Amino acid sequence: VQYDDLKFYKILTNKLYLIQTGKSGSLKPMNIDYKRISNVEYSGKVVNNEGNELLVLRENYTNEWDLYISADQRNFSKVTTGHLRVNGCCNGWYLKNPPKDFYFKLYYNPQRLFQVGALIAGLTLLGSIAWWLWRKLR
Repeated sequence: VQYDDLKFYKILTNKLYLIQTGKSGSLKPMNIDYKRISNVEYSGKVVNNEGNELLVLRENYTNEWDLYISADQRNFSKVTTGHLRVNGCCNGWYLKNPPKDFYFKLYYNPQRLFQVGALIAGLTLLGSIAWWLWRKLR
């Protein structure tokens, strides 16, 4: 078998973090409480944090997941750095010096596109039915 014009494309990017164990600054297990709101949304709280954290979501890795953190559960800010693949398959976020106690939300971005598409499709269907009824009753 011979292939012509075979091309390779980089699909995913992954930043590699190496953590030396036994030294100051190594990661300790988190005291975490979380709730799965849906297949595309999680929320939770980390208490008594002691420095850097590695938050891992056991879902197939994709860079479409967003992490938001807040110290007061009101003003969430998006974490824009530190998203990486953990164990070759999971989503992880390396958090440098987060607050001692913080809340987090995880959300899968393509779900928003689906919701907008479903809204547009529903409005189109309702508009079509209204137009058909108006034409029929006219």
